[in-house]
Amino acid sequence: MKHYSNAIAAAALLLVTMMAAASEPGQDNPLVSRFAGAIMQGYMEREYDQVVVPVGRLSANTYHRRDGWDQEVLQPLQKVLEGRVTWITYEAPENRSTLEILRNYQDALSADGFAVRFECAEQAGCGRQIGMYVRNQVYPDAYWRDVRNALHPTVLVRGGTRAMLAERENETGRTHVFLYIQDQQAAPVIHQVVVEGQPMQGGQVQTGVRSADELQASLAADGHAVVDGIFFDHDSAALRPESSEALTQMARLLEANPDFDVLVVGHTDNQGSFDYNAALSQRRASAVRQALIRDFGIAAGRMTPKGASFMAPRASNASEAGREQNRRVELVLR
Repeated sequence: MKHYSNAIAAAALLLVTMMAAASEPGQDNPLVSRFAGAIMQGYMEREYDQVVVPVGRLSANTYHRRDGWDQEVLQPLQKVLEGRVTWITYEAPENRSTLEILRNYQDALSADGFAVRFECAEQAGCGRQIGMYVRNQVYPDAYWRDVRNALHPTVLVRGGTRAMLAERENETGRTHVFLYIQDQQAAPVIHQVVVEGQPMQGGQVQTGVRSADELQASLAADGHAVVDGIFFDHDSAALRPESSEALTQMARLLEANPDFDVLVVGHTDNQGSFDYNAALSQRRASAVRQALIRDFGIAAGRMTPKGASFMAPRASNASEAGREQNRRVELVLR
């Protein structure tokens, strides 16, 4: 009779587990399984996106109530990743510690060739702002609409909070796994992000780069011209490969008009201090000038790089769409 009761209980547990899995918002990432018995409560996947993850202690000075995140302070404390991104939130079984969960992930990832790049515990190691950072920076805003409030990362970092970033590079590319595990009283909550560094699928959009003739018309009419199609790595002056067509059109403009001397002016949005963005926009303008010298043979003396920081916005910096317009390069006739 006892064995019969145990069999019924096991079958009931299996049925409940299967029903829970069927109602979950997504599927486990094939590279990293869930902690045994955890229930998926949130899921989002994008074929190609950018995400930032912490690699250092996020102390109180990384965020200011009036100005928001201080990008200058954050720069050495975060890593920018791109590729196929999967964001998942799991509710772990009750009576499991965040340490036990983290160690299980570490063992599995290590056995699969991953190396830990960052690990922290509680406010002393992770910093006061890590909960807000995970919620506002690591995860997209849209993600939290379908995840109940009790599972969101809390602003006040509780005891037992742990985070980890692991990395692996092999013949399939570079992969990162970020974990933020928070003790939510009855049951811990696991926030998991997997970034598979695969190339973006190109050719989805036709070029909107302005031609040399269009740039010349703007210079003639307005004395300056916005150069669409210049792209940099996040918070960096490194030109991205997709900037090549815009650089080609700039070079054609200068080659066709040997009497033109121009300012190459970098502009930013207002995220971070004015001085930090002034230096960043100056470096970006210099990078464009250097590319025109190196790759197209334009005389250095015809181009002067300048950084405008965020003193000349094209749109409001209150929205991401506006900030995207404000991050740009312009040519100005001297």
